[in-house]
Amino acid sequence: MTHKVRKSKPKNIFASGKNKGAIIPEQLLHYTIALLSVALGLGGTLLLRPYLSATPSALFFAAVMVSAWYGGFAPGLVATVLSTLVITYLFFQPLHPLNITNQDILVRLVVFMITAGLIVWLNESRRTAQRKAEASLKSLRQSEARFGRLVESNIIGVIVADLNGSIIEANDAFLQMLNYTREDFRSGRICWGEITPPQYIEVSERAIQELRITGGCKPFEQEYIRKDGSLILALLGFVKQEETIIMEQLVQEIKRDLVSQTPGRTINWHIESVPEVQGDPSMLRLVLRNLIDNAVKYTQTRNPAEITIGSTDNENEVVFFIEDNGVGFNMQYVHKLFGVFQRLHSDQQFEGTGVGLANVQRIIHRHNGQVWAEAVVDIGATFYFSLPKLQKLEGE
Repeated sequence: MTHKVRKSKPKNIFASGKNKGAIIPEQLLHYTIALLSVALGLGGTLLLRPYLSATPSALFFAAVMVSAWYGGFAPGLVATVLSTLVITYLFFQPLHPLNITNQDILVRLVVFMITAGLIVWLNESRRTAQRKAEASLKSLRQSEARFGRLVESNIIGVIVADLNGSIIEANDAFLQMLNYTREDFRSGRICWGEITPPQYIEVSERAIQELRITGGCKPFEQEYIRKDGSLILALLGFVKQEETIIMEQLVQEIKRDLVSQTPGRTINWHIESVPEVQGDPSMLRLVLRNLIDNAVKYTQTRNPAEITIGSTDNENEVVFFIEDNGVGFNMQYVHKLFGVFQRLHSDQQFEGTGVGLANVQRIIHRHNGQVWAEAVVDIGATFYFSLPKLQKLEGE
């Protein structure tokens, strides 16, 4: 067997120096914006002095907020100090001398500095959380891309299964190895227990137990039962894909993608705070993508479209929902909704293959959840899916 070797691109040894040099102008820009914000706050306060005599610090709070939002902690702190000096010098009686011995003036200055400092700290916390979220999202995308290339290359057989042995996805190389077709897989004819000979069940269970504890296992040999009953020897390796997933992050990412793909449309997005869950990030991203994409697709005749994404919970599970004001469907045919190649709307009205919701149902079932929908024709539809609560999975 031959393998194609990808040539590595030569590294630019001058890139790091250039990037370091670019940091200084960026920092200067942040401090320049802080100075300009304070200057604008001063100009606005002087202009509106008759109206702001009782609260001369109002516009300086805005200056601190802009500085901290754009530049971070240090520029925000600079704006706080400059604003304090300006307020003391120009707006507190007596004017001009830096007299802070007056108790009334001192109290107002302390309140201003504490409030401005809190604004700076909150903005820095937001920036830190945003950086972590972006790093996590970048890592997730890289992981998805690597896994996607491995599956699509068909150099080796790859399957995605849960820890109960249910196979969620399989690439063509794996199916061909066992003489199964894609139709066999979609119809649910391939199950881990049925393709594993009895003498290898104990070996597989030990590997799964190692997977639960360490997140991976050492490669081992095992035979599979092919479709015709013959055996084929394979080298196996397990990697645990389940992890804690920030669902709100996935929702926002999918929303950004869909907004860029629907220019000219007016869509009012109502995204509530939703909890984290445990699961396969690639699979649950596919679930959200399918359901939100459907909401966008079936509201294309609405102006504006209204899409709401949120969740409710009970003792054992979290229920996520995607609600829209689209064309809806007749609840008489809801049983057909999650079937393979089953569609409730014609291709002339809305494009589609009829496999998206079937994939959604299969993935949610593999995560020990349920999926269902409610709708009213010409009013809209709401799709729900439930997943076990994170605490429950962590305590198992």
